[in-house]
Amino acid sequence: MAQGRRVSVLTASILVVAALLLDACSPTASSESTGPSDAGNAANAGNSAAGGQPQVGPLDAMLTTAGFGPDGESPEDRLEFAVTAFRQQEEQIAACMAELGFEYLPNIQGSPVLLLPDTPPPTGRDFAQTYGFGISVELPISEFGHLVFSGDPAADPNIELVAGMSDAEAAAWREALYGTNPDGSFLGDYDTETSPACLWQVFRNQSASGEEFSAIRAEIDTFFNGILNDLRPEFTPLNAEWSACMAEQGFGQFRSPRQAETDLIAEWDAIPRTLNQATSMWDINPTDQAAFTERELLVATTSYDCQVQVQFHQRHNEISFELQDEFINQHQNELEAYVAYWDARHAAQQ
Repeated sequence: MAQGRRVSVLTASILVVAALLLDACSPTASSESTGPSDAGNAANAGNSAAGGQPQVGPLDAMLTTAGFGPDGESPEDRLEFAVTAFRQQEEQIAACMAELGFEYLPNIQGSPVLLLPDTPPPTGRDFAQTYGFGISVELPISEFGHLVFSGDPAADPNIELVAGMSDAEAAAWREALYGTNPDGSFLGDYDTETSPACLWQVFRNQSASGEEFSAIRAEIDTFFNGILNDLRPEFTPLNAEWSACMAEQGFGQFRSPRQAETDLIAEWDAIPRTLNQATSMWDINPTDQAAFTERELLVATTSYDCQVQVQFHQRHNEISFELQDEFINQHQNELEAYVAYWDARHAAQQ
């Protein structure tokens, strides 16, 4: 999480487990370049466009249990991991509140559930033609399922608990759970990095890797960022071949599949919007949206064709996995200690 980031109280109750679900993906997520602007659906778009699960490299596999997610790759494994993480979060919040002299009822009715599509979504070129990068067209649920929260916010047992308190007691309870804002209110934004409130303590504890592993975690993050964002020179020749193919089709401004997607996201974000007072949503002029969607589908389909032409994903994986092997060889001892730390931490939570 970025330094000093603040979040709304409306998202506070699911922030901790949401972060865990994001970490449930392998640190590389996928070497597929096709995905939507919404981070929560990016892996679904990439998998659907590719027509299968992303391959797993040696470092990906090594780090699977080291705070990055479940042992298995099946939808059932991911659901089991998410439900366990959610319940642990709620229990830890209750324990923290008890230490401060407050009662908190674990809100397990809102546990994650796995949605699966009625029919498999299109893959490969059909996906690109139908959904583009998933920016302006709503994505389907992937064949690997989509984790969502099924709980009714109004069914949170703590609502009734707080309703039975005096105003002063309720204010103290909320402060212990959420903290307060700079203006002293309980609405608006919260500083998740420094707040001593129980919710943010649990978030920091769940995502913390231990002070002694901060250096290797930073190395891991830098390594995968270099792969995901085309910062490694080893990918330059491959991206250049793809870019030359795109230029032949009139899209010479893109130097890599990743950049094509991010540039289209920037274009989408730059389209003027007006606030719809009835829905409190920012609406885009339908003509502007239609024009952008037409361009998005064309760029995404052309990108897919060029990736097929240069065998982009196969070659990208080969390069990535070689780099992962090198990284393991360079950091063998630190990685083994890091994985052992997380194995022990998971065992203690069973």
